[in-house]
Amino acid sequence: MTAPERTAAGWDTGFEELLRRVLPGTGPLAPDTDLMASGLDSLRIVELLVGLEDQYEIEIDDHVLTFETFATPGRLWSVVSDARHGSAGDEGS
Repeated sequence: MTAPERTAAGWDTGFEELLRRVLPGTGPLAPDTDLMASGLDSLRIVELLVGLEDQYEIEIDDHVLTFETFATPGRLWSVVSDARHGSAGDEGS
């Protein structure tokens, strides 16, 4: 199995494609891009969450489903990465 292609920001291209599908018209995505300022609202959060769980075949624990988790691509990718490696509840903060 081939490893997913990575972007310059460190996440895989599928993650960025999903973000761009949910937030069309968003400019360059950096780890600290403000997703709320880019148009992420509660309905789009649900769409993004379902897309991430389907795409990566993960389940993100309810206790990490906060606005902070969805504040930036970097934070969200960290949660997705943790879930992919079986530690979705380990926020490390």
